[in-house]
Amino acid sequence: MMRLFAQPLCPAFPVPLRDLLILAFAGSAVAVVWEPDHSASLPLVTGFVLWLLHFLSAIGLYVGLSVLAARWITSRALSALASILPLPLMFTPFSLVIDWALQNDEGPEPLGIDLFADELIDVAPWSITVALILTWMASRQQNDTSSEPQTSVPPPALHSLIRLEAQDHYVTYITAEGSRLVSERFTDSIDKLDPALGLQCHRSHWINLQHVTSTKRAGSAYMAIMTNGDEVPVSRRRWSELKARLG
Repeated sequence: MMRLFAQPLCPAFPVPLRDLLILAFAGSAVAVVWEPDHSASLPLVTGFVLWLLHFLSAIGLYVGLSVLAARWITSRALSALASILPLPLMFTPFSLVIDWALQNDEGPEPLGIDLFADELIDVAPWSITVALILTWMASRQQNDTSSEPQTSVPPPALHSLIRLEAQDHYVTYITAEGSRLVSERFTDSIDKLDPALGLQCHRSHWINLQHVTSTKRAGSAYMAIMTNGDEVPVSRRRWSELKARLG
């Protein structure tokens, strides 16, 4: 059971479920004290449950947005913005339903533009705050994961693998989702991959030909420009092969 809580909610969002639940429970406790007027008419436990449902809904929506953004947007910064900015608008209906369920004994009020707008204004500051905290948690988790060398990993999905780079006794896998450092020989990393997929363009570099956007020559140096903006050196003896394979 503890291992389950230590795992990420989904593979595309690396924050462990345990940390998300801690954020939800801690945020609910703070909210009960910080904004007592919102749940003043409710018993303490019911007020806590009201805030807990708000936090769990906001976290779930943010995770869903971040997974969709990561699938379609390669830039981490743009992906984060695409997860944060729509959250208040998407969360407002959930907030209204939760408030109606726990605070209104007479049933829900008729939903109108004014009511929706007022609720959106109320929830926007704290939902954006939750989103920023989650963005920071995800970024920290990704950095921790990528900075710790792994002893053995399977090749990433071929469509997302951009390039490999040898660094002493380690190999960095650069993908559309980020990078990770692996403790293995560069030749072993290349042997895992389909030879038709890419090319070892330099002593310390392998590139996925599907992710090469252009090539350039600057003096005596040759470079391959990748879809993530990286400029990868190409050796003189590999230059002709690269040009031929790119067509």
